[in-house]
Amino acid sequence: MEEIIKMKPKIKHFSSDEVEKIDKGAIREVPEKTLMENAGKKLANFVEKFNPKKVIVIYGKGNNGGDGLVAAKYLIKKNINVIIIPASENVNENVKFQLNKLEQANSEKLIKIGNFNEIKEKLNRQDIIIDSLLGYNQNGNPRGRYAKLIKKANKIKEKCNLKIISLDVPTGLDPDSGAKKEPCINFDYVLTLGVAKKGLRNMKNIYLADIGFLNEVYENNRINKPYGIVKIS
Repeated sequence: MEEIIKMKPKIKHFSSDEVEKIDKGAIREVPEKTLMENAGKKLANFVEKFNPKKVIVIYGKGNNGGDGLVAAKYLIKKNINVIIIPASENVNENVKFQLNKLEQANSEKLIKIGNFNEIKEKLNRQDIIIDSLLGYNQNGNPRGRYAKLIKKANKIKEKCNLKIISLDVPTGLDPDSGAKKEPCINFDYVLTLGVAKKGLRNMKNIYLADIGFLNEVYENNRINKPYGIVKIS
């Protein structure tokens, strides 16, 4: 299991516009699918430390959703039961690619359903929900199926006392101000990717994962590179 360490130096937090520029620079040097694979693997390693019996991945149509599906793949390899629930059928090419890889694995550990009501197994405090619905580009209140999945996840968390782990930025949380929109996922932990986001400043249980950005990305932005997974607050 990957070691998680406390990061001693003060860390810089970036706005969503700044993160987008950093991401674009990183993708020019490292293939996007490689970064996604790294992100999903780090998330799976992080989730594993809680020793879950089942993991429910609620995923969106963009790259944040793709990261969540990669995590699902690695959790299955760790012999953990995984349930995946989409927020949209209209997903991008990266999400389609990751869905195909999951289907090709043809694992009995994977269950694909349309909504929380289709879950037949009883959920309890040893289970975990991964929120990989929306990332740092989210804007405004979550709507449609996104809003429904957030509300249902929050209800299940309250009823079953399970944990919710958000990927990069919690869905419904403003990535710049940290203000909670309506609805907002009731997260317990956040694993943010590459660099810290401004909206996560002063929040508890925030972790930062190195997903393979080249050293130059960190040097150009005058920040410390995280190695592995580091606890930043």
